[in-house]
Amino acid sequence: GKFVGPVACKITAVSPITVGGVEQNIFKYTVQALVWDQENYVASSDTYANQEFFALNMHEIGNTPTTAMGVSIASLPTGFSFQSAPIGAGVLVWMATGGAVDVNGFKTLAIFQWPNQFDGTCPP
Repeated sequence: GKFVGPVACKITAVSPITVGGVEQNIFKYTVQALVWDQENYVASSDTYANQEFFALNMHEIGNTPTTAMGVSIASLPTGFSFQSAPIGAGVLVWMATGGAVDVNGFKTLAIFQWPNQFDGTCPP
């Protein structure tokens, strides 16, 4: 289908996508459209509750249970892990119209790009 957007949104929830109980290093995001101040053209922290979408981060598409962003999870230093895009982040979302619900519960194909990070504490 055709994609429409971008729509300025805020990430409001994140959950890992699992297959057979195994995390895939891919996350399912909930995003809500931001309320804009039409006079000053700035986004407020408010969102439209009735404009909520499930979305995928295109940077995560090639991830597997053993790799993220092309990096082997096993090669990460102890205490480091692959992080989702953070709740509260502003993202530009593109959506393909349609109402079908797939196995992950997506009602519309909504996508955005956020370069994920690896985070942790270096050993002393």
